[in-house]
Amino acid sequence: MEGNRYWDMMRHGRPLSVRHPRMPQGNRAAQFAAYAALSGFGDVIDEAGRMTLQRIEMSESQEEMLDERLNLLYDRLRELPEIKVQFFVKDAKKEGGKVVTLWGRAQKIQEEKLFLIGEKTIPIKDITNLAGAIFEGLE
Repeated sequence: MEGNRYWDMMRHGRPLSVRHPRMPQGNRAAQFAAYAALSGFGDVIDEAGRMTLQRIEMSESQEEMLDERLNLLYDRLRELPEIKVQFFVKDAKKEGGKVVTLWGRAQKIQEEKLFLIGEKTIPIKDITNLAGAIFEGLE
């Protein structure tokens, strides 16, 4: 290795200054904060690429079936029936939304809202489908 002209430099450790103490690692990282000017830009790109669905308009027959199921559910609320509810949730940041499916026990229907046990409230206008054992035979 003696043929290498940097051999003597490679044998020495990192130089230490008596006048300038070694900078703490947290301060060293702060030097590069200016290069993070585009932080958050990735979140904007992710949000732009996030897909949403448009609210699906139900046919007259689908609305009639849903009304029939809501009426049956209302009549049997004291049984606290277990149901599956599909409903549309509007997106908070962009146009459209998504369809959510929940299983739960129906507690009450009041002021255009369906209440499930566990404090989940669903606006009736957003419900797209109701299913469960109490609706069997209603086709």
